[in-house]
Amino acid sequence: MHATDSRSISPQLIAWCLFAAIGGVCSLVLPPYLTSNGLPQPAYGWPLIPWFALAWANAHATVSMVYFFVLGFTLGIAQPRHWLLLAGAAMASSPVLLTINILHDWTRDATSHNLIPLIAVLFYAFVMFDRLLRAEYQQHRPVWETDGRPAGFFWHAQECGFITSHIARARLTFAWLFRTRAWIAGSPALVTMLRRLRFAVLIWNVGVLVWFAIFLTLLHD
Repeated sequence: MHATDSRSISPQLIAWCLFAAIGGVCSLVLPPYLTSNGLPQPAYGWPLIPWFALAWANAHATVSMVYFFVLGFTLGIAQPRHWLLLAGAAMASSPVLLTINILHDWTRDATSHNLIPLIAVLFYAFVMFDRLLRAEYQQHRPVWETDGRPAGFFWHAQECGFITSHIARARLTFAWLFRTRAWIAGSPALVTMLRRLRFAVLIWNVGVLVWFAIFLTLLHD
């Protein structure tokens, strides 16, 4: 009974995840659009999502941080039990759109961006996550059921749902970064995978922040 209740994800939670994702994008996009003469720089490359690329090229970091703080505070008050999942949705939405634009640029010019090493690190993190998830599915099925039948990035079980399993995955991607589950701690091989996952995610996040800072510096010179 516990597993059934845990894996059921309400439509209300799905709606909150969408709200958080949209709010995250708005926190980055709205400051330059709402500021007088806030869009002096043109969008870079051949963006598939031009309105986002234009906002990205003219990002107001300080104001956006305030927007993110207000959004996070609101989500934490409204959904305290799911704040980590909602925070992940809010923070991930803009990088997803940025990645889409970068990949589209690469189809036009393979030398237009220099994030290939970071993309490789992110891909490695996805692989480590999937290996851990498959081990959970094969060796600890009741735990996998309790976690909401999460799907991997490149792997999924037949029992996975289309929406609920991806939401469960988003929840795990953040939970595993900060907490080591008992079934992982009992296996040295799985502990090694988890450490590699965390290290890859750390490298990705630090690398993106450094790249973003360099990009803004060059853009406004």
